[in-house]
Amino acid sequence: KSKKAKSEKKPDEHGIWVGNLAFSTTSEDIQKYFADCGEITRVKCPKGDTPKKFNKGFAYVFFTTPEAVAKGVEKSEAKLDGRNLLIKDAKNFERKDGTTPTAKEIKKQKNPPCPTLFLGNLSFETTAEMVKAQFEWCGDIRKVRLGQFQDTGKCKGFGYIDFMNVDYATKAIRAPDKHNVDGRKVRVEFASEDAYLRG
Repeated sequence: KSKKAKSEKKPDEHGIWVGNLAFSTTSEDIQKYFADCGEITRVKCPKGDTPKKFNKGFAYVFFTTPEAVAKGVEKSEAKLDGRNLLIKDAKNFERKDGTTPTAKEIKKQKNPPCPTLFLGNLSFETTAEMVKAQFEWCGDIRKVRLGQFQDTGKCKGFGYIDFMNVDYATKAIRAPDKHNVDGRKVRVEFASEDAYLRG
């Protein structure tokens, strides 16, 4: 049985992780996009929980050869459906800072990795400029969105940071010692699919 199990897993040995996908991108779109890299054994593209069943912003593509994986990784930063893809070897999954996120780190999060972070426990005096100043060390920020009271314009205690790519957002997640804004310890999480789409 063990030998049989190993043979069944063989196609998974040569794969890539594809992040920063447009949520409307389908498995068929992904398969066509990487078809020129080599023979594809399967595409794993988890569905989100929204009514339209969009993908979760990432997928895995498995090939028959390591050469195909190398060609796939070369497509990183190229565009698919208007999004700059982030592509890593599924086996190594190494970040730009040389660190490798563990499965435990990802499991701690309610939502899958994406370029948008949710911030909770912000003070009412927090401004977008304060948030940007605290997190711009992670990478380029597209915008900061704070929940605000209509009458006063003050922060409701939560907000979102939209980074340029998922690598920057992951870097922020991995630095809990820097999750402080305006003297308060802030809750930092990958945003929900809906929040990311609104961003």
